[in-house]
Amino acid sequence: RPVGNDQRKLSPFLSTKYDPVDPSIDFTGKHYLGVGSCKYSVEDSSSLVSLRSKTLGELQKLLISLGKSASDSQRMINVLQDYTDRDDDMRMLGGEKASYGIMKDAPFPRNRFLSNPRELLNVKGWKDSLSDSAFQVVFAEVSPHVADQLNFNTMTERRIKWLAINSFASDKIIDSRKTGYFASRKDLKPYSSLFDKDSILRAAFLPSKNFKLNFSCDEMPIKAEMGVTMTPRSSIKPWEIDYRLHLPTTDRSRFEIQIYP
Repeated sequence: RPVGNDQRKLSPFLSTKYDPVDPSIDFTGKHYLGVGSCKYSVEDSSSLVSLRSKTLGELQKLLISLGKSASDSQRMINVLQDYTDRDDDMRMLGGEKASYGIMKDAPFPRNRFLSNPRELLNVKGWKDSLSDSAFQVVFAEVSPHVADQLNFNTMTERRIKWLAINSFASDKIIDSRKTGYFASRKDLKPYSSLFDKDSILRAAFLPSKNFKLNFSCDEMPIKAEMGVTMTPRSSIKPWEIDYRLHLPTTDRSRFEIQIYP
């Protein structure tokens, strides 16, 4: 294992320019064939919508894109913020411990950041506010990691569409990355008029250290999802498992959780 400066030079996260070498894995959640009928995907979770941001503004945009009104989405955000913050002060239309029932030892709110996207089902009012299909979109678009990174190489198509000024603009970016990639801000210059200026200035190009992995097999009734943080400088192990879920393919309310600190 390289140490010191030698190890730092070999870290894949320290380059200033994105330049993948073929064959390489696509970090957009594209499915690949594994052993037998099993498939897997790898997604850069820092390009997803973060459940840890201060205002959860990107999450509210996602809820609005799913048909929630501005007031309903703000109410859901307020309840989520009360669920994760460490105080007992309830926001307007929010939800602190008294809102979750009269049990003295009620486990909610947890007063910490969500450990995985499915924990949204425990937040007061969320389960009744979204349909099963809407929840599937939310689960696919959000991350418990520090995220909201604007990486046009790895962002989901849905997120690109709400950043673009119109559908033509988003289609142009999506089509471009099917045959290539964006190595630096210079490559985004031809698209600068199609997106908000701030989006281009905030653009990132390298994959982050945080990934979401999905595994499924045709003969099994569950699929697995893992949140992983790469630790290339660690002298102990090259990655850490942040969470692991065993998910039924149909019923959103049943799943087993293993959380790794």
